[in-house]
Amino acid sequence: MSEGTGNRQRQEAGLTSELKLFEFNGSSIRVVTLEGDPWFVAKDVWNALGMNLSAGTTQWLNRLAAMNVSV
Repeated sequence: MSEGTGNRQRQEAGLTSELKLFEFNGSSIRVVTLEGDPWFVAKDVWNALGMNLSAGTTQWLNRLAAMNVSV
């Protein structure tokens, strides 16, 4: 993965988040850093793997491993 140029700072819900874009096999993957931890945008990861993100696809994720963040 190579780091893209999409860095920007955001302030949401009292947390500082940093949005970065990475390129993987020609697909852009957004990664949000919250409190020092990377959170990958599931839709971008699924697209990079050639899969469709449909309703319920992320239900298998532990509630602690998934959250909705506006990017």
